[in-house]
Amino acid sequence: MLKQMTALLQLAGSIIGDQVMVADAIEEDRRQHSVVFSGIKESKATTPTQKATEDKQQIIKLLDLCDLECLPVKVYRMGTTKEHGNRLIKVELPTRWHVRRLLGAKKKMADAERAHLISYCRDRYKSDPNCDCVIYGGHVMTRGEISRFRKDPGNFICACHSK
Repeated sequence: MLKQMTALLQLAGSIIGDQVMVADAIEEDRRQHSVVFSGIKESKATTPTQKATEDKQQIIKLLDLCDLECLPVKVYRMGTTKEHGNRLIKVELPTRWHVRRLLGAKKKMADAERAHLISYCRDRYKSDPNCDCVIYGGHVMTRGEISRFRKDPGNFICACHSK
């Protein structure tokens, strides 16, 4: 009887160990399908579902920019809402191939953002030729504002992103 109980305990331990290994493998697979974005502006919508919908729309625009023909499986903000600054957005894509393709195209995203900033800077120069604005830290600002931005980048509000 004691031998049978010992054998049953070993079998139960083996089954539990196998379940843990399967759960770990599933979690690792989910991680390989995920990408985390930073710097995406928080929605000003009033309801949580409207905010989530706007976040998903922003991610879909990024996927279009990178020529990815897929929809995200999951899109959600990580952490609690911050008064200043933006929370990270975690995106789960259908396959690891999509993740690799997206990461390979991140230069396109940076180039598109930079092109927007350059265009904004040119428009400011056209409207005010004495404007001494530069692109710094992903923002358009005057040279005098750079020190203020360095001290507290989370509270800095630039004209190019306040629209």
